Amino acid sequence: MQGLPAQYKNMRLERFDKGAEKYQVCKKTFVKMAKNANAVIVMDGIHWADLNKIDEFLDSCRITTNEDEEYY
Repeated sequence: MQGLPAQYKNMRLERFDKGAEKYQVCKKTFVKMAKNANAVIVMDGIHWADLNKIDEFLDSCRITTNEDEEYY
C-alpha cells in the first residue's frame, strides 16, 4: 500500500471484510479477534487489522497436550 507511515510498512494490513474472508469467519468474529489481539489500526477513518498480530494471537491460543492426553 502506498503512502503508509514507515511504522506500518512491515505489517500485513487487511480491511475487516477481506480479513474475515481470509480466516473464514464472520466479520463480527474477525473484529472480535482483532480487538483481542490488539491488532486494530484506524487510518483516515478506515479500520484495518494487522494480520501478523492476529496470527500471533491465534498461535498463543493453541492447545498443546501430551500425546497421552486428550483435550476434548
